Amino acid sequence: MLVKKFQFHSIVIVLVFTVILLFSCAPVRDSDSPEGIYALASEALEDGNAALALELFNRGLDEYPEHPTSFDYLLGRAEALLMLGRFEESIVSANEAFSSAPDSRSANEALLLIAQIESNSGRYASCFETLHMIDEENIEPEDAEIAVSLLRNVLEKLNLHDLQVAESGDDWTRVYVLLELFNRYMAQGDLEKVLLIAAEVRTQYPDAYDRYDISDIENSIEHPIIALVLPLSAEDDAARYAESILMGVELAIQRSSGLYRNPPELIIYDFGDDPDSLRRIITSLGRNPACLAVIGPLTSRNIMEVADIALEYGLPIISPSASEYSDEDSFVHRLYLNNAQGIPSVAEYAVRSAGCMRLAIIHEYTAESIANADIFAEVAESLGAIIVAREGYEIGSTDYKSQIQAIKYCNPDGIFLPISANDAIQLVPQLLFYSMETPVFGSSRWDDELLLNHGGEYIKGAVFPVSSNISSSMNPETEAFLWYYERMYDSIPDKLAARGYDTARIILAGFEVAVLNRSSMEIFLAGFRPRLGASGFCSLGNSASYLGFTPLVKVIDGDVVTIE
Repeated sequence: MLVKKFQFHSIVIVLVFTVILLFSCAPVRDSDSPEGIYALASEALEDGNAALALELFNRGLDEYPEHPTSFDYLLGRAEALLMLGRFEESIVSANEAFSSAPDSRSANEALLLIAQIESNSGRYASCFETLHMIDEENIEPEDAEIAVSLLRNVLEKLNLHDLQVAESGDDWTRVYVLLELFNRYMAQGDLEKVLLIAAEVRTQYPDAYDRYDISDIENSIEHPIIALVLPLSAEDDAARYAESILMGVELAIQRSSGLYRNPPELIIYDFGDDPDSLRRIITSLGRNPACLAVIGPLTSRNIMEVADIALEYGLPIISPSASEYSDEDSFVHRLYLNNAQGIPSVAEYAVRSAGCMRLAIIHEYTAESIANADIFAEVAESLGAIIVAREGYEIGSTDYKSQIQAIKYCNPDGIFLPISANDAIQLVPQLLFYSMETPVFGSSRWDDELLLNHGGEYIKGAVFPVSSNISSSMNPETEAFLWYYERMYDSIPDKLAARGYDTARIILAGFEVAVLNRSSMEIFLAGFRPRLGASGFCSLGNSASYLGFTPLVKVIDGDVVTIE
């Protein structure tokens, strides 16, 4: 029994001593000493009671201004004021703490708090300068992590010019400045600068190079890609249209194989009919610096749904089939085809290039033919020529004797015939029969294989504009496209396939002039000069500035040659 009592009393004594020991180790929390006031203020701060903490820190400073804890009081007061959103007072207190810091680690602690105040009040440039002052060799590990996180957040807020200035520094912040510049240049598609930054980080900061996967991005840049984004699995006609464009694009890429030192790779993305999926795909491509341009989507609605992403990442996008949209935003384009009749171009060529100043017109009695005759006459006369005669005939006519004799009497030096290819192969030989060997000019309706197959020597020297007819056009670009398409797919292409082909060819043309990144690709596309393509006269955007010009062709030695 005595043994049990002894054991009980021993346990009680141990517990009492343990409690005494614990209380002796705990911070003094009375309100009558500088240490006690600081402990109470710190507890209030940890509990989120910034007002009480501020009151206690101020009391400590008032009652013990010369005490060694004054630095801690000043820093605590600054933190409480920061929590209360009183930034101006907070930064004054933090600066006082910095000025009275007893050692380097304390000074760094104060600088870190100053930087946090500046960041919270939106003074990002000042925050960066303050972080720049921190001595990375004399800072607590947990404070170092906070400083790095704060720095990376602040660098995202700085403009590009400030970052480029900061790049010249040589302290602990420089590697993070380089990483932020790396991200900015990637977003802009400026691959040249991305590679320069990657090489510098690799050389001077190899740990950061591996940590942030710069090597993977750098390697991908060596293999540029063109993305094709289409609704291939949509449930309506959009899937069929998308397939046609896909085939045209693939033909253009296949034909470019071997032409470039570092040819682009075509990557195909299917967004079905889901706008959210489309935005995710374009965002992913925007973040990939290897992607220099996007072909697609099909509709104006879809292309405008991703226009903001294109602008954010500086990613050029060309829709091969969008009908219209606002082309004021950079990086968003559409293939524009000038498929007008081209009558003004014919009139200008007849007067200025062929030197015909006395022109005659023979037209069919149809609205289209008469309208084309009117346009030709107006343009020719505005250039100083004279329309000496104008005759018409009924639909289905095959004998044009009266019309020819009427204009022959007026002695023209050129004749415009806004008629079909079928009528032309009957009318032109009759001109020669009645000894009228004057130059002849036609409309886009002449652009038909029927003209060459049955016109023979009679149409030698004839000049007319190309049309948008894929299956029978004599446009050399269209003929080449048809030849390659039929051999690759063993089928006849449609107009959408030609549009896809021309869109890809425009992007590939950028590689011919050494496009190296998105920025230079956008510059190339923005300055793209309209050219003859498989689908017609191609330009980019909504502008109708080239409506007055349509490419012309001329029959020479039984073949059709484009007139430059």
